[in-house]
Amino acid sequence: MTMYSKKAKVFFSRKVIIVMLMTLLVTSCATDKYQARELPLLKHGYSKKNLTAYNIFGFCYDNTPSGIFNIIDKKPTEFLVNIYVGDNQGCKFIYTADTKGKQGEITQTGSFTAYLSGRNELLKLECKGKDSNIDYKVIAYANAIEYDRVGNLSYLVESGGL
Repeated sequence: MTMYSKKAKVFFSRKVIIVMLMTLLVTSCATDKYQARELPLLKHGYSKKNLTAYNIFGFCYDNTPSGIFNIIDKKPTEFLVNIYVGDNQGCKFIYTADTKGKQGEITQTGSFTAYLSGRNELLKLECKGKDSNIDYKVIAYANAIEYDRVGNLSYLVESGGL
């Protein structure tokens, strides 16, 4: 074995070890165990009379996460909500904006503070009109837990018109 081949083996073996360590480091950082919870869909439907489709997001009383309280409780839980809208024709999100029950609305990408209503509803997505539709992503934070929902709503699809 020549001196050159010994140096090459040492050099390449160090490179391989460094590459393996870097790969291990990167993959361990990229595969953490954090996962957001899905924001539950409580109810959905439509009204042919009013040409309206809706989705209601929130928590059932019997499986509300511990530490989450609605506006009827003494200390209601504050949610930081981020909504991303990709396409919107005639739809709006309705939410409880304060602890007294005042309602707010949002129709485009934005952030706001919301509370669970007395019926444990966080958001109502309402689309009005035959051609109404929306593509959206909701991310809500409460008590250091993230709740997500990605979807779309269309009056024609919900009513069976398509």
